[in-house]
Amino acid sequence: MANTGEMIDQCLDRMGAGRQSNTRLTAKILAQLNAVYATLCGMQNWEWLKARASLATTESGTYIALPTVVKAGVTVNAVSRVLFVVLDSTGVPLQYKPEFIDLVQEGTSLALRGPGGPRYWCVTTGTDGVTKELLIIPIVGAVDSLTVWYLRSFSSLKLVELTDVPAFDEEYHQFLVERAMTVLAAADGTFDPQVAGMAQREAFEIYRAMMHTSRKGQPPIRSLRWGGHGHF
Repeated sequence: MANTGEMIDQCLDRMGAGRQSNTRLTAKILAQLNAVYATLCGMQNWEWLKARASLATTESGTYIALPTVVKAGVTVNAVSRVLFVVLDSTGVPLQYKPEFIDLVQEGTSLALRGPGGPRYWCVTTGTDGVTKELLIIPIVGAVDSLTVWYLRSFSSLKLVELTDVPAFDEEYHQFLVERAMTVLAAADGTFDPQVAGMAQREAFEIYRAMMHTSRKGQPPIRSLRWGGHGHF
């Protein structure tokens, strides 16, 4: 299984709808696939959610835009959670300071210049009220760059086009179908209840395999001695 269209077709076949063109039913299946996908993304810090980006700074810049992507013509945040921030020129990790968000909301100026460049960071909403920005304190004081490790947001991974492919390994894509079928089948009074039960068991086995593979993997940021999450 490789893409959204194939997953929808499989659900249609198993629901007895064949491959008939039914816009409403197709939309219902797509919505359920995405609901399962969103839940899966929130279950743990999967390796396939982890990414990093290099962000340019300026001499006087305090707020740095975090990555975004365009989905269905709409700009959405690519970042769900910032994990770790390093100033490239020194290789020094910055410390997460969530309390700075309160100062920003109170209108306190945080554009302070300090010796040795920035030492702290937090995340705040951008001026457009939608995107997110990395707030670094004190200001860099020179042109530099930051490397940011983060978890990708579900909104940036959402299945929209029939050619869209889930971010995790193809061998586990069937999990979305099986979990979606447990709900779709249960909501259809004419559907064989055994199908929902079988789908639930299959989904459980696939999830167990995913967890086993996840435990064997080593987080790419572990070697950086990162000490905690930065939520927003």
